[in-house]
Amino acid sequence: MICIGCPMIVIFVMVAVNEIKKSLKVSRQQLTSLAQVTANNSQGALLFSDKKAAQTILDGLKVIPSINKAALYADDKQQIASFHRQDEKWLPDWVPVRELHIKQPVMSGKDPVGELVLRAGLEQMWFDLLLNLLVFAVIMLTTFCISVLSARYFATKLTKPLSDLVNATLKVSQSDSYEIRVTKDENNEVGTLVDAFNSMLDKLKQRDSELAQHRINLEHEKELAVAANTAKSQFLANMSHEIRTPMNGILGMAQLLISTDLTEKQQRFAETIHSSGEALLLIINDILDISKIEAGRLELEDIDFNLHKAVEDTLELFSGAAHRKNLELLCRIAADVPEGVKGDPTRIRQVLNNLVGNAVKFTAQGEIVVDVSVEDAGLSTSTPKIRFEVHDTGIGISEQVLPQLFQAFSQADGSTTRKYGGTGLGLAISKQLVGLMHGDIRVDTRAGQGSTFGFTLPLPAITLPSPRVFASDQLSGLRLLIVEDNVSNREILQNYALSWAMSVDAVASGLSALELLRNPLDNQLPYDLIIIDMKMPGMNGLELGKRIKTDAKLSSIPLIMVTSTQFLGEAPEARKIGFAAYLIKPIRKGDLYQCLLNALISDSNVAALPAANTETTTDVMGSLTARRILLAEDNPVNQSVADHMLQNFGCKIDIANNGQEALLAVEQKHYDLVLMDCMMPEMDGYQATAEIRRRQKAGKLPAFPIIALTANAIEGDREKCLIAGMDDYLAKPFKAESLLRVITIWLNPALGLTMTEAEPSLTQSTDTTEKSGLNIQSLETIRDMDSSNGSDYAFLQHIVTLYQDNARKILASLEEAWTKGDIDTIRMLTHTLKSSSHQVGAQHLAGMCMKVEMEARSQRYDLSGNALKQIQQEFANIYRALNDYMDSTRTVS
Repeated sequence: MICIGCPMIVIFVMVAVNEIKKSLKVSRQQLTSLAQVTANNSQGALLFSDKKAAQTILDGLKVIPSINKAALYADDKQQIASFHRQDEKWLPDWVPVRELHIKQPVMSGKDPVGELVLRAGLEQMWFDLLLNLLVFAVIMLTTFCISVLSARYFATKLTKPLSDLVNATLKVSQSDSYEIRVTKDENNEVGTLVDAFNSMLDKLKQRDSELAQHRINLEHEKELAVAANTAKSQFLANMSHEIRTPMNGILGMAQLLISTDLTEKQQRFAETIHSSGEALLLIINDILDISKIEAGRLELEDIDFNLHKAVEDTLELFSGAAHRKNLELLCRIAADVPEGVKGDPTRIRQVLNNLVGNAVKFTAQGEIVVDVSVEDAGLSTSTPKIRFEVHDTGIGISEQVLPQLFQAFSQADGSTTRKYGGTGLGLAISKQLVGLMHGDIRVDTRAGQGSTFGFTLPLPAITLPSPRVFASDQLSGLRLLIVEDNVSNREILQNYALSWAMSVDAVASGLSALELLRNPLDNQLPYDLIIIDMKMPGMNGLELGKRIKTDAKLSSIPLIMVTSTQFLGEAPEARKIGFAAYLIKPIRKGDLYQCLLNALISDSNVAALPAANTETTTDVMGSLTARRILLAEDNPVNQSVADHMLQNFGCKIDIANNGQEALLAVEQKHYDLVLMDCMMPEMDGYQATAEIRRRQKAGKLPAFPIIALTANAIEGDREKCLIAGMDDYLAKPFKAESLLRVITIWLNPALGLTMTEAEPSLTQSTDTTEKSGLNIQSLETIRDMDSSNGSDYAFLQHIVTLYQDNARKILASLEEAWTKGDIDTIRMLTHTLKSSSHQVGAQHLAGMCMKVEMEARSQRYDLSGNALKQIQQEFANIYRALNDYMDSTRTVS
């Protein structure tokens, strides 16, 4: 309607305006013509001033209704004649033009003789005009009505199907139902559109049905994938246990074999077995790590630690391997790198281990330098970004290999003829670990020219309780000579010494050092200390030291040896020559500082040199004499074995059967260390440790280390122990050497760090007899614990009897719990039986118990009771096998 009405109104207005203009023009023309005729007729009357004739002429105008007034004026403006209509009609004020005025001059020839004035009203014009416009409006209105009715008819005819389509679309969008259809009325374009719409709904309905089925399939597949992932994680956990079990036996027995009297060939074979076992264990650990990361089950620590020490400790592990390849392994920590930071030291060391290990593996000659610095140094922030870089002079990496360098199971050389081994997991694990710690890892390398692997981590700086303080005034002003052929190491030593305000000279060879010592420049003062590298071309460190000590003018200068390993037999000769101390590469800043002080203080200049080897195990055990240790362990078999080991170390032992007893014990006595089993009745080790730490923070208990003991060295147990507040972790069953090393580290760190670190193991060796299911080596290990008593099977008999009695009680309780469906008790009892069975070498029985325990952890157990029957049958076999073994042992004895 608006579309039709608006144009018609515009047309009406335009026509009305045009008619008004036209009417006004016609009226003016008519009045002008009348004025001209009247003026011509009035010439004589005006010339002769004949008023009567003039009045007669004007009165003739009265017959024209529109003339309201007329007047004749002489040349002197004097009015000669006039008339004024009395019944004059007046138009309303809103009418724009109500009358017309005409002044017409009266001419006689070319001379004006007067003037005629006429005034005409427009009432008739407006009346006629309005009448015409009214007629036109009626016509327009009639046309409009007809148009509206026609449009409405056609709109109804044409737009109803479209409206139905719109309504159907709204209903579909609101209800998500594709059952709605639009009725087709005619076979025209709109009908075609309706058909297309209905066809579209059919297809949408079919697709929606397919999507729904696909969604169901996806959810089913997701459930299967989650179940498979859970099964995979569980399988990996079980496999870690099962694989590491024989690995422990292989490594342990190989280590014992190496320590016996062997021929050179046998020694080489045994060492190959041991090194191969360690390599296999590293591969197993890599696979477990990547599986944990992919499953999202790797938890990071956030603890305070000494960053400098963590880096230096990591590099020390590779000093032997670097030395064997004649490589220089160096560490450079910038002065502005904070010593104390907060983060995960274990994972940082793992990344460094991977990068440095790769550098050692792929570098045949030259050097490996680890640089630690602060990114964007100079910016004031409490969370600096620490940059770790490992530079090597190795084989480098080609451009084609870089894109897949950090992918799992990928290697620079993936061929079967490749020169370097490895799983290809190290860099993938490193990249993901760095990512989890909110850092980034990168590589800069060129084939044949070496590589630089670096990663950056945000590590909040903290203040350590006992930071290392390097008092520069103790070394300030002292003159130091560095004799080192390696540029990088020379620079590191020089920078460290300069930071302590020492005066430093550095030369690259022994000959240059002798020249400088014997012919000082500009009468300079003699040197107070000399650092000499052991391996240098032309003249090695021992030869240079000998020449210095045989020179009367130089012999009093303390000498410090720098070597890539602990002398390897050169110590006696060095002591003989007169070296005061030694440093092992990579050099620690703290060690260098202390070594310089010791060399200055030492009277004999040989006291700081080590003996040919580190502290013996006997010396370590002597340091533990009279140390009081609390053993919190509920399993009587494990109690007896651990008690016997600790007594052999010279420790004083108290035993608590659960966490509650452990709490009472630490309140009543002071202990140097607590060995805490993780799973115990009444209160487990996690709860007991948390309570002890809470009381220590409140000042109610003194501080002491707590070492976790658990048979579950899987599924993040280590992280769980650390979160609970435990200081260290030892997997059961453990060897005496492992236990000795752990407690020595925490009770006498200086001695503990000199001992060889044993790989954490889950079980003892698995040299198992198929008929008996017993690991004979485990029994022999227990028997050997008491070889000093003169009755070398008495202690073993005690352990075996204790195990048999305790296992019978456990199985009776287990059968009762199985009947009641008490899953928590089933889990606890199978865990206990698993632990003690491992201890006596009943590996198959321990594995059966572990399966039941893992099922119970998931709140499931075998309702049929078959698993219980199998455990009972296996124990009966183990019981007989143990008796047979003890009988044979007594017979042999």
